[in-house]
Amino acid sequence: MFCPFCGFRIDANDALFCPRCGRSVEHARKRFSNASRQEPGGYAVPLNTIPVPPSGSADTTDTAAQTQSMSMPVPRQPQITQSARSTHQIQTMKPIHADKLIGLNEDDARRMFRELQYAYKTIDCLDNDRAEIRPLQTRYHRHGAAFWSVAILAILTLIGVGIAGMLIMRGTILPLNSTKIAMWCIAALALLWLLIGVVLTISRCRLRGRLRPLIGRAELDEMAIAAIHKAVKPLESRLPQTLRNRNYISRVLKMAENVPTFGEAMSRCDNLNAFDEWDDVYGGVVPLDIGFDEIHKAVGEAAGVGKRPVGPSRMPIMRIVLPAVLDAVSAMAVIVLCLMLIGRVIPQQVGSQADALAYCNEAYRNVEQGQAAAEKLTGLSGYDTSDSSALASLNSSVDKASEYTKDHSCSTDYDAMTLRTVGNQADSYASRLNKSIDEVNKSLKSPDEYTLDDMVSAVSEGSYRSIVGNYCRKDGDCVYINDWGVMTKSVGVGDAFANGQYTSDLSVTDDLDSDTLYQDGIGFSLVGPDSDLTCDYGSGSDCEDLPQSDIITHPVTVDYFREGISTDYLYDMCSGMCSSGFVPPDTDKPFLRIPYLHGAVGSANDPSDQNVYYLQDESADSQG
Repeated sequence: MFCPFCGFRIDANDALFCPRCGRSVEHARKRFSNASRQEPGGYAVPLNTIPVPPSGSADTTDTAAQTQSMSMPVPRQPQITQSARSTHQIQTMKPIHADKLIGLNEDDARRMFRELQYAYKTIDCLDNDRAEIRPLQTRYHRHGAAFWSVAILAILTLIGVGIAGMLIMRGTILPLNSTKIAMWCIAALALLWLLIGVVLTISRCRLRGRLRPLIGRAELDEMAIAAIHKAVKPLESRLPQTLRNRNYISRVLKMAENVPTFGEAMSRCDNLNAFDEWDDVYGGVVPLDIGFDEIHKAVGEAAGVGKRPVGPSRMPIMRIVLPAVLDAVSAMAVIVLCLMLIGRVIPQQVGSQADALAYCNEAYRNVEQGQAAAEKLTGLSGYDTSDSSALASLNSSVDKASEYTKDHSCSTDYDAMTLRTVGNQADSYASRLNKSIDEVNKSLKSPDEYTLDDMVSAVSEGSYRSIVGNYCRKDGDCVYINDWGVMTKSVGVGDAFANGQYTSDLSVTDDLDSDTLYQDGIGFSLVGPDSDLTCDYGSGSDCEDLPQSDIITHPVTVDYFREGISTDYLYDMCSGMCSSGFVPPDTDKPFLRIPYLHGAVGSANDPSDQNVYYLQDESADSQG
């Protein structure tokens, strides 16, 4: 038995696989056993295809016979390699005929294969004509896709630049210098797209000129190929799908010259074993529905259609013009819009931003000025005004303005619209402050409207408006009491206060019941802080109840006298009795007495015209 796939001789009758190729031979072994019982005369495998056993095997008789056998000329025989060979030859040990495979006799099968060879060669010739046009078509379509991409990018850029222009005109894009650089870059990019569009337009026009005469020819070739396939369809239907190609047809026609039957050549060239499923499908000769002459004529006519002269094909020029126009118009529009933004709109917005920044800064200065003016009034007491609601409204306006200026600023990073919005708000707060300040100023009491209780209550709350001013003695020594109750030597600084300093913080005494001036209704006393009491052991409470010799400095004491008081009270304030040359002060204006607290004072503490400090500035409303 021989392997139906590689032709190797297999001596073992019960072998399941070929020792050479390793493929299964069980099915072939069964068929070989059946064929060995049939009559002789069949087509058997030639002896010269049997491999020579290796030396030393049981089949070798002697060396001379082996040498003679190997030196004999061996005619070349085709090797059995197909499963179709095993399907037919091993079963019958006879040559395979075409009717078992395609239902045609040997001559018709040979004619069929020649017609198919002619048809396939014609198709290849027509297909070669079409091969010239394919690279050009590929370039043409790629250039078209690139052209449309550039056009769409130009349109999208135009839309983006338009939106950016509107935002710039509204003043909502910053920083403008960076925007200007970006516009230059976009304009350069649009110019590049315009140049690319021109190059692609020229390229596509040239390709169109080359394609027009070729496309018509290619279309006819396609029609001819389709007609040929239709004409040989009855012939191709006799073959498995995988064998309907020029390569197989040519190999079969070539091998048919060396094998007994045409069917044998078909089987041996079936490397894909496609005929295994066609084993005796037709069961004999089955004539074609159409004659070979008609098929040959149809193939020739189809080939003639492919060679027919044709004119240039119609290729719509709008496929080139439309993207070219869109690209050119969009790119030019982008360039013009960018130049307009760079040359006109952005400079205008820069100026607008500068104006808005100046306006915002001016509004903030107004707020600061209002806050500074309000700061002098926020320390007022309700006893300083005739309408306490005006002072409450001022305090509220100051708080709101301070909160706004803390959270907002006139930053150069803001656009013009934001700067104007911030400036408008700041201007609004400045207006409210000024209005509140005016209302408070209108409600402030004049010096004549203060009662003594109003003055004491206001000073107790930290407002010294009722007594603020510059006070001077007739010898030129002066002191000044400011809005916060700080008394300062302004002239004659050679004489320090009792605290040893030239300034002192004044306040109302804690016990008004012991204040004889207040109790008599002519004024009230002011004293410096307890810390001004110093001694050898410290200050403040450390120096209480110590003898006068241990005291270094005392807190300042200031007696404030209202205008219009009776001089009778003043005589009672002299130490013991007033001196003979005592001249009472002028009670038509307020005055101060700053007594000495230790040492030989004599008449220095008498409330005389020479010792008191008269108010020099009649406008006690200095804070207004």
